Amino acid sequence: SLPVEVMDRCIELTGGNPLALLHVCEALSPDQRKGRQPIEAVTTLPSRLAEVFAAKLAVLPAATLRALAAVAAGGGGERLADVLSVLGAAPADLAAAEAAGIVSFDGPPRLAHPLWSAAILDAVDPATRRRVHRALADHAVDADRAALHRAAAAERADEGVARDLDALAARLVA
Repeated sequence: SLPVEVMDRCIELTGGNPLALLHVCEALSPDQRKGRQPIEAVTTLPSRLAEVFAAKLAVLPAATLRALAAVAAGGGGERLADVLSVLGAAPADLAAAEAAGIVSFDGPPRLAHPLWSAAILDAVDPATRRRVHRALADHAVDADRAALHRAAAAERADEGVARDLDALAARLVA
């Protein structure tokens, strides 16, 4: 149990985000836990969380990381198996991520916390990220999602992608 002033400072640093709060409290030194040493400013929080997330992701098999990237990029739907197949992965590859508490399966796979999405997509190289988005575009359930994924997969300016995004924007404001 932490003293009230230590808990208040942790809540202040994390904005009350439960996952961030958990990791900040775990990272406290014994003197910080007892309130004898100040807790670092919020500017160190993102890198500390990034390090925690990166460490958890670094021990996962490559296929699991590719499968997680598909989920993180919005591919938790009914065509996930097809997307994963293109990426050299399978739904079973997500088991290691489930064991690590990164993804859950109460329905389609979903990340345990939204912060995982950025960490996962940051952990894969740009070429893999583009491959993930291309696969998601090819297996999207609707044209709007396909357009967004094609845009994320683009390596350079693409007139076709630009037209699709313009059409999507027009539909959204109509």
